[in-house]
Amino acid sequence: MSSSIDQTEFQQIEMLAKHARQNTVPADRITALGGSDPLYDIYHFGFSICSNKVRAVVYELGLPWLSLELDPGKHENYRPDYIRLRLASDAASSMQFATGWDGGSSVEESGFDALVVPTIFDRDNGSVVADSLRICRYLAAQHRNRVDLVPESLLPEIEKQLEAVDQTPHVALLYGPNPDGPDGRAFVFRRVFKGEHQKKAAAVEAEAAKVAGEDQRLDAAYAAKIAKEKAGSAFVADRKKMRGALDKTKALLAQLEADLEKSSGPWICGSAFTLADLFWGVSLFRLEYLGYGSLWRDGSDHKALQEYSDRSIARPSVLEAVAKWPSHPWSKPAAKWMRKPSLKDRAMGLGS
Repeated sequence: MSSSIDQTEFQQIEMLAKHARQNTVPADRITALGGSDPLYDIYHFGFSICSNKVRAVVYELGLPWLSLELDPGKHENYRPDYIRLRLASDAASSMQFATGWDGGSSVEESGFDALVVPTIFDRDNGSVVADSLRICRYLAAQHRNRVDLVPESLLPEIEKQLEAVDQTPHVALLYGPNPDGPDGRAFVFRRVFKGEHQKKAAAVEAEAAKVAGEDQRLDAAYAAKIAKEKAGSAFVADRKKMRGALDKTKALLAQLEADLEKSSGPWICGSAFTLADLFWGVSLFRLEYLGYGSLWRDGSDHKALQEYSDRSIARPSVLEAVAKWPSHPWSKPAAKWMRKPSLKDRAMGLGS
C-alpha cells in the first residue's frame, strides 16, 4: 500500500469500493481481464468514448484489471454507492460540479460530473481516479516500466495532443444532428436519442429522491447533474451551437494534419508510438463511427490524416478495446474495423 494515505483512510476507501462493486454492477458484468490478479477496478460503459480511452490504455500496457461494465440504459451510474466512490477522487475534491453542457467531456472546461464513467480504484494504494484524461495519465505514469507511453522528452507535444482530443466535442456530435447534413449517425442515434437529456434528467431525479437528505455532497452532485442534462437538451436543439461544435472539430483536425505533416515518422512524435496516438486512434474511430470520416476523406486535403487514421485505428489495442469490444454497438460507417452486426444491432437500426 502506498504511504500517501494512512491505514484507516485506505480501509475507508476500500469499503467504498466494495460497496460500489456490490451495489452497482451485476455479477455477470464483473470480469477479471488480462490476468487473475487485477490491479484496478475499472467502471466503464461499452460505448463511452471516455471509457474507450481508458480500455485502450489498459490493453496497450497489458494490465490485469477487473472490468465493471455499467449499463447506461439502466442508469447504473446514477446509483449512490458508485457516486460516493467517484466523490473520493482528487478530481471531485478539487473541482466544481458541472452544471452546464458544452458538448465535450473535458472536466477542465466543463467541471466535474460525479455521475459518469470511467472511474478506477487502485487496489494497491487506495487511489480513486476519475476523468479519463487523469486516469490515462495515471496509468501511463504507474506503468512506465512496462511501456513508456509518455517519454519525458516528448511530453510537451504529447500533452498538446491529449488536450486537443479531450476538447473535441464528441458528445455533441453523438447526441446532436449534423448541422450541415446529411446526418451520418445511425438510425438509433438520430431517433432514439431525441429527448435523451430529458430522460436522463428524470432518471437522476428519481434516483436522487431515494437518498435525499442523507448526504449533502451527494445531493449537490445529483442537483448539478440535473442542471447539466437540461443544459444539454438545449444545446443539441440549437443549430448554431451544433455548428460551433462541428467547426471546433474541423479546426482540431486541421491542426492535427499540420502536426502530422511535420512529423518525421508514422506517429505524431515521429517513430515513437505514444499516448497521443492512442487517444487520437480512439477519437478518429468515434468520428468515423458517427459518419464524420468525410472530414478527412472524400477528396479533402488532409492526406497525412487519411493515412494516420487508418494506422491508428488499426492499432490492436484500439481494435480490441474499442471497435471490437463485445458490447460496442455496430455502425455501418465503421464496419471495416468492427465485428459483424448482431441481430440486435440490426433491429435497433444500427446498420443504417
